[in-house]
Amino acid sequence: MNTLLKKNKPSMKGFTFVEALVVLVIFSVMTLSFYQLYGMVIVNIIDSKQRLAAVEIANQELEVFRNTPYVDLSLALTPTPPTGSVGPGTILYDSTTVVGGATYRILREIYYIDDAEDGVHPTDLYPQDYKNVIITVLWGEGLSDVSNERQSVVLSSYFVPPSGNELGVSDGVVSINVLDENGPVSGITVALNDTNGVTAPDYSGTSTTDAFGNVIFASVPVGEKIYRVTVGSGSDGYEVVQTYPDYPISSFYPSYVDLTAIAGTVTSLTLETGLIPDLEFNSTDPFCNSIGNVAFNLEGGRIIGSTTDGDPVYINGSLSLLSTTTDASGQVDMDSVAGYVESSGFYTIEHADGTNVFWRLLPGDDVNRYATEVNEGAVFDCNIVLMESAVDSVFITVTDSDTGAVVPDAYVRLQNASLGYSVEVQTDKYGTVYFPENAIESLVAGQEYDIRVRGDGYTDYISSVVVSGLEQLDVTLVGS
Repeated sequence: MNTLLKKNKPSMKGFTFVEALVVLVIFSVMTLSFYQLYGMVIVNIIDSKQRLAAVEIANQELEVFRNTPYVDLSLALTPTPPTGSVGPGTILYDSTTVVGGATYRILREIYYIDDAEDGVHPTDLYPQDYKNVIITVLWGEGLSDVSNERQSVVLSSYFVPPSGNELGVSDGVVSINVLDENGPVSGITVALNDTNGVTAPDYSGTSTTDAFGNVIFASVPVGEKIYRVTVGSGSDGYEVVQTYPDYPISSFYPSYVDLTAIAGTVTSLTLETGLIPDLEFNSTDPFCNSIGNVAFNLEGGRIIGSTTDGDPVYINGSLSLLSTTTDASGQVDMDSVAGYVESSGFYTIEHADGTNVFWRLLPGDDVNRYATEVNEGAVFDCNIVLMESAVDSVFITVTDSDTGAVVPDAYVRLQNASLGYSVEVQTDKYGTVYFPENAIESLVAGQEYDIRVRGDGYTDYISSVVVSGLEQLDVTLVGS
């Protein structure tokens, strides 16, 4: 009898205390990791905005100094300036300012420079030939730690006296500053060449930037000479950036215009560059299967100016789209395209293949499904996702009836009860959805499928579609 009772007694199953504790620990670690990553992303975004603001503050400081008489370019004795500074004067060495709710610390340094090309260096008895102004802008932890390079921006420029140095100045000085997204770029090649060499004397100079991203070209001939500045050699990993003739000699308005030199004056220019990205496009179906020999047009990259209508002009030197085609395996490495210069920036795609329909880019822009952003120095593989017209499928775009804006995260169900097919998926950030949902399932030609679309705050949309190849539908949701 006892044996029978034991056999019939129900077994007790469930989580032990140890198992529950392990699950709790794992969940806690995952949650903590997510919030740490989220915090890091937010910090980086804020820091990037503050860096851009710091660059603007530094440029404004230099602009003020360019409009300050040479004799007044000297530092006040309080707060105490660095050893060797030019002074005494009225310019504060250390001050703070608030921009956009953030506090920035501004350090101003002014030093005399002995011109190595004035004919008497290094035994110059009067070495105060011109002045070097260095502006450092710090934020965040840099407010209390001036050695914090991560949260600081440094710009510099040179200023010569109106009467020149002690031997008299008949030439000019050209000062070039080079920046990337992280601040000054040191050790990059900068070339200065006149563009009208028939006007004697010919001038050609090449040098590299110092630790502050600055390079000085002294004794630059003046007169009718016009100079082209070129930053980067193409082999140093940086994008080549240059000046251009001003409009209307150029057919557009350049971001950086060719320079002239003025006797006894420093002509300054700041150019922005970036590490060259490695850009590759792949043509695929919605399930990442390659589609070969797809033609498309590409526009974007580094902006070098604007048209007379205000449209951007890109580094590839064309006002029109670049046309190219993926190979038989569905790939095209952009550094292999003749006449194309890889660069960071905003890109848009125009699909030119009539046998497929464009869906989106992966990764893509948050708003424009035809666009993507390429960061400096990135290894960037971008999928051009296409829908094959001959494949039995349904593509739906969901928009708001009042605003016309797309509706992301709406639920779209496609159903055929007789076929046992019922699938519900959410629209992507572009308000679009594609059926079938994977490469295994398929829709059946000639069959009618019921459609139901629902979203928070909207009245459900109900309709149907008979599938024959790719069916493209626009659904408008009405607020409930």
